[in-house]
This record gives sequence, C-alpha cells and structure tokens, in this order.
Amino acid sequence: MEQNVPIIGGWMHRRIASALTESAVAGNWLAAQSLAVVFVFHADADVRKLAGQTLAQINYATGIDAVWGVWAETRNPGLEKIVLEYNRIANHPASVRLLSALRLSIQKNDVLTAITRGSADLIPSLIQACEDPDPRIAERAKHAILMLRNQASIDTLCRSWQANRSPLLRDIIKQAKYIAHKPADTRVLSALKINEIETVLHASADMVAPLVAACQDTDEEIAARARQCLPFLQDQAALDEFCRLWSETRSPLLENALLSARYQARGPAQVRLLTALKTGAQAAAEKTDPQGLPFLLQAVQDHDETIRQNAQQALLHLRDQETIDALCSRVIENEDPQAKEI
Repeated sequence: MEQNVPIIGGWMHRRIASALTESAVAGNWLAAQSLAVVFVFHADADVRKLAGQTLAQINYATGIDAVWGVWAETRNPGLEKIVLEYNRIANHPASVRLLSALRLSIQKNDVLTAITRGSADLIPSLIQACEDPDPRIAERAKHAILMLRNQASIDTLCRSWQANRSPLLRDIIKQAKYIAHKPADTRVLSALKINEIETVLHASADMVAPLVAACQDTDEEIAARARQCLPFLQDQAALDEFCRLWSETRSPLLENALLSARYQARGPAQVRLLTALKTGAQAAAEKTDPQGLPFLLQAVQDHDETIRQNAQQALLHLRDQETIDALCSRVIENEDPQAKEI
C-alpha cells in the first residue's frame, strides 16, 4: 500500500483497499486492523475514505478489538469517531479494553463499571492511564482507580504500590482506604499505611513475620505504626508465631514487645517454656510435664540470664510428680550433670 507507482499506483491501492474491505466485512480481524492502519496513515484521501466507510460497518468482536487497538496506538481523531460509534468497549487485550472503556466513559459514565468491577489484569494499564497524555482519559482513570470493587484488583494495586512506593499510588490507597487481602505482607503494609490498625492487631499468623519486617520499613510512618502494634496482637495463633520468631532470633525489638505484652505461647513446648521463663510466668514453668523437662534443663544453660535464673527456680519447685520422677530418673540412669545439680 506504500508504493507510488506512476499512473497505476492509486488504482492498485484502491484495489487492495477493496480486497481488504471485503475481507474485513466478512469477519477477518486482521483485515480490519489493516484497514484501520490504512485509514490513519494512507496518503490517498479516496483510499482513506473507503477504509473509513468499511470500518464503520464492522460489528464483530475481534474486528472491533482490532480497530480499538489501532486507535489506542495512534489516538487518531478520525478513527476515534469511528470506534466511539461502535458504542462498545474492546475485549482484548486488557490494555486496549481499559483504554476503550476510559474513552467511552467520557460520553457514558456507566461504562466505568467495566473498570471498577473489572478483572485485576486491567490494573497495570489503569495505573499507566492515570498519567495519560490525554487529560480526559487521565481524569477518568484517576476517578475509576478510586472506586475499585474487585478485591483482586485492589490486591494488585496494593502490590504495585508496595513494589515501587509511587506517591501517586500511595495517595490513591490512602484516599480510597484500600487494604489488600493477600499476600500477607501486602495486607500488612497497606493496612499500616492507611492506619487501619485493627486489621493488624487481629492479624493471622502469616502476617506476623511481615509485621516484624515492617518495623524496619523505609517509610517511617509504616515502621512506627508496626512497632506500636507488636505488643497488642489479639489472635493466639499470631501470638504463637510471634513467640516462635522471638525464640529463634532473640531480637531486642521482639523482646521488648514480648515483655511489654507478657505474651505466652501455646506451643510448641520449647517456645511455650521459653516465653514463660522470659516473662516470669513461673507457675507455667513449674508445671512443666515430663516431655518439657529436657527443654527446661536446656534453659538452665541459656545465654539469657533471666531465662537461666527462672529455669533454675522452676526446677527447684516442680509441681508435676511425673516430671519430678523423670528428673530423678535422669540422675540415676543417665547421671545427667544438670539434673544431678538440681
């Protein structure tokens, strides 16, 4: 279509355009796409007119998708008039579906529901559209992104913010009060950022490690709120996970929260015992059963002085007779030096 052969060039171009016309009307989306390109770029006004007339007749989904796609790439005003007459958005790909919905929504506000209730695959394009060179589209995108109703879309938006900490996305999340449901680290960070503390305080176990990590976040607002939440966790499974992390890391940050809240783990046995010893819950330590005795004896050698001293006191005041018998057996049968010393 680009050749300029003397005399016959225009005739050939019209013949080719005519062939594309027949194919496009018959349902060939590639022909429809080619005609859209011809309409935008061809130098011959007659050829462009023929292409435009044909494009206006296209009424099948793949053809409409193709024409919207060329408009999305070129933003040609003439082609824009044609696609708006379709009065329907593109289906594929997601980026073109998004742009077509935004453009059509300028005339038909209800089209925005295709975005606000649409699938999560629209979100990357929606974020990009917030800075579209067409101010009308950018305005519609910014409006739509504050009204998301699909939780998967909200999750995707929050993950995008988490990854790049964009000021634009930060402001959107705060204004719309979006909280991700998953993954756990995104849920924690988004809840902290919008100051939805109750979500964090009732965190599930899988949110504890992300909460601890958030205490060191580069965003001081997030970090400060995370540190404030640590001593006030409400869910027992989350408390167990917190205590496990403390027992493995002996982090001063976690230790301070542990002592402030006096958290007591339910299990496993070693973690339950260590938290009891660290927080001074001597009654729990003194009730150690025979299965917990090895851990109590190990605690006598712990590098933490508080744990060592409380372990020694617990061994001297054991309340469970079976545990006392087990301690004596270790002295008699194994000559356990720690047990013998007790």
